[in-house]
Amino acid sequence: YVPAAGGTVSRAGTIASLERGKVENALLGGKPGGRIEASVTSGPSSGPAVYVTLPPAGTHSNTNRYLVGIAAPGFGSGILTSD
Repeated sequence: YVPAAGGTVSRAGTIASLERGKVENALLGGKPGGRIEASVTSGPSSGPAVYVTLPPAGTHSNTNRYLVGIAAPGFGSGILTSD
């Protein structure tokens, strides 16, 4: 997945984006605010879960793409898409 909008990405901004379901351009701060819609935790889950790799700590060029895995019934393989 693409963790941010703009030229740079941070781990904190990526986590904020995952929690809120939106991104904020790096030129505007890169870390969206607003209501948290999803919890982000580390480690294995006992139920259905979406696993994502995160950028390392700090700020980096937004040139990498990160892996996503879904562990839930009915999700065997395929390509994730988003509107």
